[in-house]
Amino acid sequence: FVWAVKNCAKHLDLGVLTFGFTLIFSFVGILSGWGAADLELAKWYRWGGPLGCGLVCMNYVAGLAIFKKHLLLRAYMMIGVVWWLIAGLFSLEFAATLVRSLAAKGNGDGGQPPDLSM
Repeated sequence: FVWAVKNCAKHLDLGVLTFGFTLIFSFVGILSGWGAADLELAKWYRWGGPLGCGLVCMNYVAGLAIFKKHLLLRAYMMIGVVWWLIAGLFSLEFAATLVRSLAAKGNGDGGQPPDLSM
């Protein structure tokens, strides 16, 4: 995210938007699960968390299309694609489990961490 912000001094870096979106929804996920134990926030996170990870993943794919000759940078971007794809899949499963858990408890139990066991 810091790298993307630094790049914005020269030109717009979509990483600022995609990482920012993902960062915001990460906080929504944390707040919905362990902060407020709020089912409605968890529902927002259920779509926002995986979408944010997918947007960051696509940002790395775009970087691969742009930087064709920089081998080390391309390797970094390939790792980023895989990392954010896996993060999105885990986020999807975690968010669905969080929503089920909070719904079963009737919006949580006063801010206690939800039971995420399957």
